[in-house]
Amino acid sequence: MRVKQRSTCQTCRKRKLGCDGKLPGCSQCVLTGRKCDGYPSEWTFVPQDIRFESSSSPVLQKAAVIAAPNDCEGILTVSHPLETHQCTLDAVQHGDSLSSSHVPLCALDPAQLNWENLIGLVVRSYIPENELPFIWDNSDNSRSRICGFWVEVLPNLAPQRHQDCILPSAMKALATSILASTPHRSPSNVDSTQHYYAAIRALRMEIAARDPASHAEFAASIMCLSLTELMFRDSAAGISAHIKGVTQLLQSRGPEQYKSGILHKLFVGFRPFLVIQAFQGRQPTVLASEEWIRLPFSIHSPSLMHTLLNQVAIVPTYLYHIDKMSENPGQTDPSAITMLFSSLANILVGLENWEITLQQQTDRPCYWSHVTDSQSKEGTPQTQNTALWFANVTMANVFTHLWTVRIICMTELEKLALLFPWLILGEMSLTNQCHLHRVQDRTLALSNQICSSMEYLMQDEMKLFGPASTFFPLGTVYHKFKTDESQQTNIIACCKAIVNRLVDKGLQSAPVIVFGDGHTSVAHQPTQKEYPLLNFASPFSILPSTTTATMSALNKIAATSPSRQSPSELETSIATALYDLESNTADLKVALRPLQFVSAREIEVGHGKKAIVIFVPVPSLQGFHRVQQRLTRELEKKFSDRHVLILASRRILPRPKRSNRSRTTQTQKRPRSRTLTAVHDAILGDLVFPVEIVGKRLRTKEDGSKVLKVILDEKERGGVDYRLDTYSEVYRRLTGRGVNFEFPQGAAATEF
Repeated sequence: MRVKQRSTCQTCRKRKLGCDGKLPGCSQCVLTGRKCDGYPSEWTFVPQDIRFESSSSPVLQKAAVIAAPNDCEGILTVSHPLETHQCTLDAVQHGDSLSSSHVPLCALDPAQLNWENLIGLVVRSYIPENELPFIWDNSDNSRSRICGFWVEVLPNLAPQRHQDCILPSAMKALATSILASTPHRSPSNVDSTQHYYAAIRALRMEIAARDPASHAEFAASIMCLSLTELMFRDSAAGISAHIKGVTQLLQSRGPEQYKSGILHKLFVGFRPFLVIQAFQGRQPTVLASEEWIRLPFSIHSPSLMHTLLNQVAIVPTYLYHIDKMSENPGQTDPSAITMLFSSLANILVGLENWEITLQQQTDRPCYWSHVTDSQSKEGTPQTQNTALWFANVTMANVFTHLWTVRIICMTELEKLALLFPWLILGEMSLTNQCHLHRVQDRTLALSNQICSSMEYLMQDEMKLFGPASTFFPLGTVYHKFKTDESQQTNIIACCKAIVNRLVDKGLQSAPVIVFGDGHTSVAHQPTQKEYPLLNFASPFSILPSTTTATMSALNKIAATSPSRQSPSELETSIATALYDLESNTADLKVALRPLQFVSAREIEVGHGKKAIVIFVPVPSLQGFHRVQQRLTRELEKKFSDRHVLILASRRILPRPKRSNRSRTTQTQKRPRSRTLTAVHDAILGDLVFPVEIVGKRLRTKEDGSKVLKVILDEKERGGVDYRLDTYSEVYRRLTGRGVNFEFPQGAAATEF
């Protein structure tokens, strides 16, 4: 018998042509313009190592057979003939039993706990095709993917499952969501929400039981539910809840427990989710500490992706401190500003050097230009586009996330330089190394590279893992140019087109995660069946934020606000209070219905008292003013011992530069209302509303210090005299300037 040569590509084999076996495409295909189908192997060689000797259970062996690739797209090799896709959808929906002699890819019956086939479905739907031969192989740890190979632990967990265990329920939820989102199939044929609710119910029971023996099952189940959330629209709250739960789960065990074994594989799978969530929320993460970087990888060396995460896990902490400095730049310690600028600049320089080293360590390019054929709609002619192609999915993820973090670092360094111009003079060497004078050009170039890389990750061969890896880079590029009101409309259009394709692949959460809440231009409005978190009023939700009332209350937060996706406890409480007033107070219902707020802060005002400052959009300020007195009284009843203040969220634009370059690039003159003086004056008016300011005095003392005195209308003394200290402290915390609020007395009253 003649054995097929593994050095002959499929295209040349079909055409019976000579093939030189070059990678990534043979010369015959490249020179003739044909698509090279590669060199798929029909044989899977499994190394006989210690892990396989100890894991020789029948379930593990069956799962390994299920995961073995073959030449047929979307087929599981189980030595049985294939059934139709529709058969499986009906079986999953109604729980019909399947014949043991027919187990096709889509004919999987979660209701019957067909464990091996559930694992096979998840593996084949999630892991890229060319990575399947390595899924059970630990000989090359560098091949571990960003969050893909955690499915390897599922067969090992199979013997531990019991009737009420969460893991089978979570696996069913993930499997049915995959089946329901399969392209060209009607989602009405299978109700994935039923299994999702069952998994949430099992999760709450598992939390109540607190069985330490189920730690690995619990972590794997949360990973399955996190992936299930990606199939639902507007699932940001659910994903955030799962990630918060995982963070607490990791901290409860400590980094020592994740050095090897099943927990190490689960940690490797969850870690990118946690770090990316920290970037998006601009909040510190425990994974940035030295022990969480060193101990989990003390036995197994980190992959390239986790080597990158080791370098950038501290960046969300810097983003958090930058936000704090931006709130009150006048009260920030200059040494802390300099240290923060230097740390962020050193990370940026280190990433650039690591990228150069990474490209020099390989004997072939890490990425190269590749011409692809695109066809936007049926019947339209194909157009050729140039994309970036990578050696494997690891390189694609490493470079796209590396470029993403570089964009974030350069943007934040530019923000610090605008807030504190003296940094540029004091840190001239770092400024030159970071090329801050060319930030726009460099971020634009990196954004173009990211957009060009998406075609590689969006291939059908990448299954769900490749498209799901695009969320963070795409979101960063989109918001970079959207917030800056850039003229790079082609990049914005590219991001929207890719998100449309993500939705077509079944990742219904892509518009919410990439664009933010409130974006509805990508796909149709959700229905209750495909949008389970919208009307899920049951006691089985993980956190209160996933209940119907709270989800509806979060609509009181503006869609463009970052707090919409990850609100603080205070913002959630305020949103709930506004929603309750709108629902239960007849005379406020009409006025409050269109009103939303941007964010909220709690400020110490001295003597153990606090004030709540609610920032609202400028266009909505007049609407709040119409009901502010009544609204303030009602909110202060709900938040006892705290004064409630409503201010407009205004943005201060920097003074225009006087260089020749800035004159040519400046599109419009800075509005007077965006200057620092105008914004500070507007804050004064918002603070004391509805009291009228009848005069101001700026007194300069002998030592050069200045004191601003604001004279309020005497008629309103009885209503606000007890709030004057609160006004002064809030104004000082927001602007860094002191102010005294007074009422005219005696003859001074007639002066004003």
